[in-house]
Amino acid sequence: VPYERFKKCYINIVTIIAAVSLICWLIPDTIRQIAPFNYVRGSWRFASLFFYNLNLAVPTRNCGPFWEPGMYQAYLCFAMLMIVTDSKEKHQWGRLLILSFAVITTFSSTGYFLLVVVLMLKLYQSRQPVHKFVWSVLVIIVGTVLILNIQNVLNYIDQYTLYSVGSKFYSDGNESVATRLYSGI
Repeated sequence: VPYERFKKCYINIVTIIAAVSLICWLIPDTIRQIAPFNYVRGSWRFASLFFYNLNLAVPTRNCGPFWEPGMYQAYLCFAMLMIVTDSKEKHQWGRLLILSFAVITTFSSTGYFLLVVVLMLKLYQSRQPVHKFVWSVLVIIVGTVLILNIQNVLNYIDQYTLYSVGSKFYSDGNESVATRLYSGI
């Protein structure tokens, strides 16, 4: 399969999956009622349609068709990177918006980081050098402020979201924290 054809198909399929998963994410109680498959994987329970999994351990997180939201956001971010890095892909804001909302609903800290990177790449693609310079300075300033105040930023995010993203970085006894601290990556 030629790369260009693969990329076009991949972006289209992932965008459709993202749109469907956003609809399903908005109606979790209905998904629990109509899901033809209910199964257990380890200590996690799922209500599953053929194209959407509702992880009952974390029902506020969008898993899409995957068993874990982190896996789903990886596929979403990969599609967004394909869109942003292709010079032929013009006027893709609609697709990026759908994919961005889907990443946001995964409540994945890695997804949030990659979402910022992808959107910065998209905005940096401006053809006017003045915009590139201003954008670069703005990113450096905002990035520095966020890094210096990361604890306050994470507390703010936790206070105003349904799912605790910040606790993945600083909570004791959390598997997510252990993965981030002791991982080889």
